[in-house]
Amino acid sequence: MVSDAWTADEVADLGAAKALANPLRQRILRELDILGEATSTVLAKRLGVTSGGTSYNLRILAEHRFVEDIPERAHGRERWWRLIRRDLRFPRRSEQDPAPQQAIDELNDVWLTEDLRTFAEFLRLRPELGAWSDALPYSRGSIRASLDRDHCMLSLCNLALIGAVLVPATPAPSDLVTTEVTFSSGSQTLHGSIVAPRSADAPLPGVVLLAGAGSTDRDDYRREAESFARAGIAALIYDKRSGYSRATTSFDDHRR
Repeated sequence: MVSDAWTADEVADLGAAKALANPLRQRILRELDILGEATSTVLAKRLGVTSGGTSYNLRILAEHRFVEDIPERAHGRERWWRLIRRDLRFPRRSEQDPAPQQAIDELNDVWLTEDLRTFAEFLRLRPELGAWSDALPYSRGSIRASLDRDHCMLSLCNLALIGAVLVPATPAPSDLVTTEVTFSSGSQTLHGSIVAPRSADAPLPGVVLLAGAGSTDRDDYRREAESFARAGIAALIYDKRSGYSRATTSFDDHRR
């Protein structure tokens, strides 16, 4: 299990950044995320290091409230540990002093290295994963955005990710309303759906989910659209320029 002491929107200080910018500590955090609870001995065996090394780094992480021990599971000198979930944010780079900036750069290097290592391990094991070997959706694309629009897009993505995690797997059908629409793109008519909260007061903020590469249609983005809608944001999803049509009304009918 994980501690219920969830803290939202904390700004990381220099000590927290330095505590995280350590490859072994990052591996310890990942193992605890997988196992839920573990001792320094268990972690040492899984990571191929000494228990003294894991004990020392667990204490560093505990000092900065990234992990905590579980007193009720203690046995003699053996301590059990678990994660503390924290929504930790870093100041904008332009607002960072040189020391925090260096620590955060080192942390980003650690995270990138670990992500690449994990991806390489997935590719190594992929032939043995059966149906899971296809669990790698991939597309490439680009957008043009101003600083304001870029900041807004990142915020919306965060909302969608949070919504995807928190929304029940079988939501009540009455909480959202979906309207089929058409709209023009150059000389062509495209077809899509507006997903919005049923009981929200107008006007609503809106977002358009852009289709990526590959053979996709609006239904590939419906879950994200529903997450936005539950966050109070009307979402437009649409089919690509393929002549596919389910629309019965015009997008202009629903402009606010």
